[in-house]
Amino acid sequence: MEIKFYLSHPKSKKSSIDAIIRASGERYKLSIGESVIVNYWNKDKQRCRLVREYTEEVFINQRLDKWSVIIEQVFESFGLVVPTTKMVKDAIEKKIRDINIEVGGKIENEEEQQLVPFARRLY
Repeated sequence: MEIKFYLSHPKSKKSSIDAIIRASGERYKLSIGESVIVNYWNKDKQRCRLVREYTEEVFINQRLDKWSVIIEQVFESFGLVVPTTKMVKDAIEKKIRDINIEVGGKIENEEEQQLVPFARRLY
């Protein structure tokens, strides 16, 4: 499996970042909700340049690393199944939701957010 990050709009001043995943002979494109000022993007390393003028680079790079881990975990969970793009997106959303529930982050159903950690503590 290969995960690469690309700019959606490299000719703009600021661009969102897309993840391109190649696995099992398939290509998947995901918009990950991250953005960067184009001048500070290193196309070769697929990360932000580490420069003093741009204070967001460390945080963006850390989030890209976390995205890579989540994507790898999701694809490992499929095993030998070659998923559709929808299956991948749904699995990633579920994984992020599970992480949010575990750490107490915000989710849509507030009752579930409190109930799941409570139940885990009991068992």
